[in-house]
Amino acid sequence: MTRLSLAITDFAVPGDGDAPVPRLPSLERLLARGEQSLPSVAGWRHWVLAQAGMQADRNLPVAATIAGRPGHWALATPVHLVAGLEHLHIDPAGLPALSPPEQQVLADSFNRMFGPDGLELSFEDGAALLRMPAPFMAATHDPEVLAGREAGAWLPSGPDGAKLRKLMTEFQMWLHDHPLTAARESRGDIPVNALWIWGEGGEALSPTSPALPRLASGDAFLRALWRRADAEAAGTPPALEPWLETMSGEHALATLGIGQVDDAGTHAEALERIEARWFAPLVDALGDASLSEVRLFLAGRELVVRPQDRIRFWRRRRAWTEALG
Repeated sequence: MTRLSLAITDFAVPGDGDAPVPRLPSLERLLARGEQSLPSVAGWRHWVLAQAGMQADRNLPVAATIAGRPGHWALATPVHLVAGLEHLHIDPAGLPALSPPEQQVLADSFNRMFGPDGLELSFEDGAALLRMPAPFMAATHDPEVLAGREAGAWLPSGPDGAKLRKLMTEFQMWLHDHPLTAARESRGDIPVNALWIWGEGGEALSPTSPALPRLASGDAFLRALWRRADAEAAGTPPALEPWLETMSGEHALATLGIGQVDDAGTHAEALERIEARWFAPLVDALGDASLSEVRLFLAGRELVVRPQDRIRFWRRRRAWTEALG
């Protein structure tokens, strides 16, 4: 039987004042039957690496691993900052998804503007790589997991934090009247009005496990690491069932982002699609024992569910917001 480890990268329990979210009956059933714990990892990427038998320092060299070549690297992820009453927030709808032509337009324009300062922007497997002229030290944060949060609390800090914050301000000013921003707004797409610097940290990571499980992920860092090991890595499938049918007796790893659901107009609609395409099939696969174990990482928690757990009928099913809160 197949064993599945699935990380939902941007899943969060809503806070006070957030938009209403739908009930997710299949997820609630999994939460009622399985066992929750707080894993001792720094985030979902560390959890995925642990599932694959690898350990890594807290400060993952995300950018250097994606780049795979010499240089001083960070990521400059396009984001949309929304003005609140007192602070800027990262758009609750998630990160803007740029098409390859938009990525090329942004990189070419950036390099004309900032190239004389020793900065260079390029896109690798969808990730916005920023080559810096010199090494730097700062604590930074992945913007994907910060959707809806106040941006100022998560800006770069540490020895070179002020330098990176100044750069981010310059990028915002440059993007304010950029044609790409206007074009996306006219189409109703999430505009890009900032580049969020993060992901620095030492030399590229190398695989430390002799055999990596099959990976389905849109994350450029994980895909680059799997390629270094000559291991199988594909994009996240749109639904669980067709992908699961290709496996037998394997350990499969997958990552899934709520903001990556292509045909969802709102956050609530994306949750409903993940419920139908992933959580409900997980319940079915555990029910017919085609999955021997499911490990979920979501909202900073690990949930482990096995086929025999379905007999725990005495456990009261609660709203997922309550069960994870």
